[in-house]
Amino acid sequence: MGDVYSKLAKHMEKLVMGYPYTDEVLDLLKEMFSPQEAEVALAIPNDLPPLQVCDADAIARRCSLPEETVRETLESLAMRNLIYTRTTEDGRPGYALLQVGYGMPQAFFWKGVQEDEYAKKMARLVLKYFTVPTTREVYRGVNTKTYKYAPASLTVDVPMQGVYPHEKMEGLLQGVTKVAVAHCPCRVVGHYFPVAMEEKDIWGILVSLMKTRANPNTILHRYHQVL
Repeated sequence: MGDVYSKLAKHMEKLVMGYPYTDEVLDLLKEMFSPQEAEVALAIPNDLPPLQVCDADAIARRCSLPEETVRETLESLAMRNLIYTRTTEDGRPGYALLQVGYGMPQAFFWKGVQEDEYAKKMARLVLKYFTVPTTREVYRGVNTKTYKYAPASLTVDVPMQGVYPHEKMEGLLQGVTKVAVAHCPCRVVGHYFPVAMEEKDIWGILVSLMKTRANPNTILHRYHQVL
């Protein structure tokens, strides 16, 4: 079980919106999961689209721990917002790993608690992990390709639509049964690392250095100085 965090990091790197493997992600995972929880997280499939879940039975079959232990661990992780959960189409509990931009790192800060040592610790770990190169690797994707627009004469049925035209929003909202309002993660992190502190303003330093097109190594050096 000694290298369970390395295994989990490599497992989560292969998510649709995965975590690029670095030493800093190991620190983040060690704070999120106990060794037993990491074993259970390893059993959660990493090929699911964001917000899609796998039922607890399937996860338990993929894990070497007792089924009851797996179920209890999944529920505990979900209650602490460390994994995503919702019911499956057949009404059973389902779970998924948090993907970047889909709960990671937002879930740590949604409560907006002003003085929370855990949130402060996670804010520091998140900032150390999501450096400019790491964030760029997550979101950059492939180069934009040229295309020609042509009126469609056929409808293409896709199982999951990621981007909708604006006129679809009204219909989507009519089907919503629950609406949640959460605190802005960036503002919560900014509370712990206030922008008013000269030379300690992480966001300001990054923005100012990027605006001046500073060498990426310079940006990283200054970034880690303030942490």
